Amino acid sequence: MLTLHFNNTTLDVQESDSSYRYRSLMSKPQLVLKFSLSEFIEIPVGAWCEYQGVKYKLGSPENIKKNGTRNIEYTLTLGTLEDNMSLYKMRNPVDKRLKWSMCAKPHELVEAIVWNLNQRDGAGVWKVGECLDAAEQTVEFNHTYVDAALQDVANKFETEWEINDYTISLHKVEYFKDDPLPLAYGKGNGFEPGVGRTTQSDELPIKRLYVQGGDRNIDRSKYGSAELLLPKSQMLVYEGRTYQSDAEGYSIERIDKVSDAVKEDSLDCSEIYPSREGTVSAVECIDAGKNFYDIIDNSIPAELNFNDYVIEGETATIIFQKGMLAGDDKQFEFKYNHSERRFELVPQEIDGVTMPNETFKPAVGDTYAIFGIMLPDAYICNNTDKTGASWDMFREAARKLYENEDPKFTFTGTLQGLWAKKNWLRVGGRLKVGGYVLFTDEQFVPDGIAIRITGIKEYLTSPYAPVLEISNSVSGKSVSSQLREIGQNEVATDNSIRNAVSYTKRRFRDVRETMAMLEDSMLDNFTNSINPLTVQTMMMLVGDESLQFRFVASKTDLTAVNDGITYDNAAKQLRIPHGFIQHMTLGIGTISSSHADSEYKVWEMSEYLSPYLDNGEKKYYLYAKVSRTDTTAKSDFLLSDRAIKMNDVAGYYHLLIGILNSEYDGERSYVSLYGFSEILPGRITTDKIVSSDGKTYFDLLLGEIGGNIKFASTDGSMKDVADLEKLIGDGNDVFTEQPVPPYKKGDLWVNGKVILKSKVSRESGNYVAADWVDAVEYDNTKTAIDGGIVTSGTIQLAGDDSTIKAGATGEGTDEASVRFWAGSPKTDKEKAPYRVLQDGSLYASKGVFSGFLQVPFQDIDVAAEFTGYDSEYRAVFVVSDHFNIRSSSGRGYSIVLTLPYNRALDGVVLNVFDNPIKTRSSPTLWIKGETDLSGKGNIYHPDSLNSVMGFDAIKEIYCAQGGFIQFICVNGNWMVTSNMMPKSQITK
Repeated sequence: MLTLHFNNTTLDVQESDSSYRYRSLMSKPQLVLKFSLSEFIEIPVGAWCEYQGVKYKLGSPENIKKNGTRNIEYTLTLGTLEDNMSLYKMRNPVDKRLKWSMCAKPHELVEAIVWNLNQRDGAGVWKVGECLDAAEQTVEFNHTYVDAALQDVANKFETEWEINDYTISLHKVEYFKDDPLPLAYGKGNGFEPGVGRTTQSDELPIKRLYVQGGDRNIDRSKYGSAELLLPKSQMLVYEGRTYQSDAEGYSIERIDKVSDAVKEDSLDCSEIYPSREGTVSAVECIDAGKNFYDIIDNSIPAELNFNDYVIEGETATIIFQKGMLAGDDKQFEFKYNHSERRFELVPQEIDGVTMPNETFKPAVGDTYAIFGIMLPDAYICNNTDKTGASWDMFREAARKLYENEDPKFTFTGTLQGLWAKKNWLRVGGRLKVGGYVLFTDEQFVPDGIAIRITGIKEYLTSPYAPVLEISNSVSGKSVSSQLREIGQNEVATDNSIRNAVSYTKRRFRDVRETMAMLEDSMLDNFTNSINPLTVQTMMMLVGDESLQFRFVASKTDLTAVNDGITYDNAAKQLRIPHGFIQHMTLGIGTISSSHADSEYKVWEMSEYLSPYLDNGEKKYYLYAKVSRTDTTAKSDFLLSDRAIKMNDVAGYYHLLIGILNSEYDGERSYVSLYGFSEILPGRITTDKIVSSDGKTYFDLLLGEIGGNIKFASTDGSMKDVADLEKLIGDGNDVFTEQPVPPYKKGDLWVNGKVILKSKVSRESGNYVAADWVDAVEYDNTKTAIDGGIVTSGTIQLAGDDSTIKAGATGEGTDEASVRFWAGSPKTDKEKAPYRVLQDGSLYASKGVFSGFLQVPFQDIDVAAEFTGYDSEYRAVFVVSDHFNIRSSSGRGYSIVLTLPYNRALDGVVLNVFDNPIKTRSSPTLWIKGETDLSGKGNIYHPDSLNSVMGFDAIKEIYCAQGGFIQFICVNGNWMVTSNMMPKSQITK
């Protein structure tokens, strides 16, 4: 029996056998309560119950099934306060931005998340728990909800999150690892019959892990490498296992056990580089008018004089990690005085604002890091005490290999109820998400395996027989977190110091010029151009055999990657990052369904940055100059203003990569030429589709979509990625074949050309077609005409320009749903200058009325929000959305009406009537304002005239014998405009 609380009443319900609580790794707990009642009772959103000491609250309307007049079946899905995380947006704690990035350690990012939650739920409700110690990472937030932000942070650090008692921790969720709970199949061993095992075949164990570090604060001429390396030939013990790095500092392997694994993998540690995070101990404003500010850090060691470590050819800069100047987009040059430990900041113009300034300035306690310097060896690699950036990278690599060197299994089984009940005091506390069990089975794992509980489903009527999900796999990204990356890439591109994917504008003249340059490019397999009026053919092959190459991740990982080639029209430079090119035809002399990686020619390419291309009339060919015989030799990119045949230069191939067109209107266009496109009737095979302005693209090879992509809904409106996030939801699955239970409400099924969405959750049984509806069908109402009645879901009115100007719709079920609108298309109906809502609210930007406008008075019980009783047992109400209020109330004879400090009510006229004909049962009314921290009220009364100037704010009006009083709200304060309460008294 559970007790539901709502509307100041309680309801005892007998839960059915199918009611359950579900908890799983990195997800919010749910209580699914099913019961039947003999009469209908509306259970409102906000109703709550308590189960095992935890309060669960109803966040969405109940599901109801009527099996008979006296048999009404209810299904309630209740959650905890954690559900609020999906309601709040993640904002920058400093300047409240919604689109921002943060480079920080795990605990600092969690602090930002906790700050956001406490801003809404109250100070001190949420806390920061245990967080792993890892190097700073940059996480982008783009109008992200808080729960999604937490998942993004976990994904960035390749770890997990958990919430216990509203304390957020970021680490691998593990309990009882050294003392796992023994469980096995069979009587007296724990599991009932039906234990199942799933092997994740796409996650093979890793034997060797290659690691590439960051390139910041690395002087290649002194260090011998452009990126940070691992400690060379060193050993590290992690979680009881021993790992060793190779002699060159490129990879690690486990050495205390012979592994049967053969798979290699790689880890991008570009966020790890030699650095020192300092703390500002003093700030001095030298000249505010000239934006001259100095900072001092007294903790800088005597031997660390930054002036001695500047990398030749680079400019040392300071980037603040915390405070008003934090962010990679704010870099400041400086002069350093080591004797005073003083940095003299050079002002910079950032986003049109010169910083530092009175608003954006450093403060004591802010942290910072210096870039463009080669720090002493102790900060890079200290093998004696195993410190420095290289050892940080080694530990991160060991963690990655540790979590991925064993086969991945998932087991599901139900505990034997009698066994569990008998042993509950011993085993009950261990049955928690993240708890380890020692699972053994004669067929599955005869030697036993220590494995974590990743999910627990416990039926309320049989709590001693929970269904356990146990797995040694770290949870991956949800569908919606992957979709968010599309939006987040926009933030990363905005803030990036290095070049990301970029496509330049393509104009018709650029295409014509490229055609002429291709005629001169001396490709052997083509004759001159043709110029027919029309072309009709069955097939078109665009490309040349010599140009069948691609950019890949490395010589050992032939995964296709983006070439990263960008042209900066402002700097007039072409930039190409370090990379690898794999040719698909050179050296392949046999026809086969597949070829070994060793058969292909793969060259390593050096990073390239062109000189300043000041001659706008020149056009260029871009080549990869690679050795014909030695693929181990590092190759170079070559920009040439003349065409070079592929075999023109002895010993080298010149592979034509692309063309950089001449300038037009101050801009050049770059286009790649390698690869091929095949055009057939009804099909095009190609790698990229790019818009003419270069801002929108489909990278079919990498599966990336960039730009401002909109999706057309069946109702004519346009949806973006954020709409898809809401559509899919967090933690939902995507099926590519006909779904078989279990599946959840909100799961998607990509069925050929359509996307279907599950409208129910089904735990078992067979596929039910009625469970699945069109995912993008927002208006399923068919238009019907029945005599004089027309029924439809949405009616839209188009103007002379064929755009939607007004309409009416039945979409939505809540009180704020728009029913009628005018002055905007349907997509913006919530902002239309004229709109009528479901609850009757009318919004209009202007109006002319004739006749009379009547706003009746309402009793205070209905017109205002009751908040409880104060210390004098007076019933306290707060003005909300009704502004003609009568003091009549059934809550007592002493009433307080509170006028809130709310700027959203600016311009509202409030009329209060307290019946002056008093009887013994008449209420006594006080009108109170909201006071600030100093105790000052927000009501201004004609009797509170200040002897010097203006009025003094008052706290309270005692209405005494009643009458009528009128207020107007200005900037959150309430001004008395008419007072017909002659006996009223004010309290300042």
